[in-house]
Amino acid sequence: MNYPIPSDWSWMSIEEVCELISDCPHSTPKYIEEGQYPAIRSSDIELGKVDIINAKRVSEQDYLDRTKRIEPQKGDIIYCREGSGDVGKAVGKAGLLLDDKVCLAQRVVLLRPNIEQVLPTYFVYALNSPIMLKQVSLNISQTTSPRINISTLRKLSLPIAPPEIQQNIVNIIEKCLDIEQQANNFYKLDGNLDALRQSILAKAFRGELGTNDPSEENAIELLKEVLQEKVK
Repeated sequence: MNYPIPSDWSWMSIEEVCELISDCPHSTPKYIEEGQYPAIRSSDIELGKVDIINAKRVSEQDYLDRTKRIEPQKGDIIYCREGSGDVGKAVGKAGLLLDDKVCLAQRVVLLRPNIEQVLPTYFVYALNSPIMLKQVSLNISQTTSPRINISTLRKLSLPIAPPEIQQNIVNIIEKCLDIEQQANNFYKLDGNLDALRQSILAKAFRGELGTNDPSEENAIELLKEVLQEKVK
């Protein structure tokens, strides 16, 4: 499954780059309209982000019950390990948590990256990249709802760039995604957006975005060319 990467990169498993991996409570939260605490569901995760604003809420007692094992914190990754639909649309989605005082609903896992190994932003984009989604698709257990077991998730491998390169990669990805968003404001790309995002992430984690120089524009020019093709 591994492909050639730059010589100063390395392949590492998810468990090797995480301080902890914790499953959600195996129960359905009792959602309430006036609840103070967001309970994160798979539907609250979208391409590296966790939607706190639209998440359903639970009471303080339910929050305390659901965080007895581990309390999510800013910088954690919420990962969807179960759900219907295509891989990457349900199973395999990962979002970076930018808030605390939240709890896990169902079908999700908390991944806490070891920042000495991997930046949280780099980690969440890597988890959403084609190389990771391909591994997930090959390891899905078909029950009533497609899922990936935590024991399997722990062993999935991802390309880890040197620390000084990781932030450069994140900067370029986010610049590309920003241009994509700007383009979407002018063009109706519709179903092409997902393919465009995956193209960006695929090149990023193959070391093909010119990340030796954070000011390098190779990736941006590539994206502009792709956009021009999409809207012809």
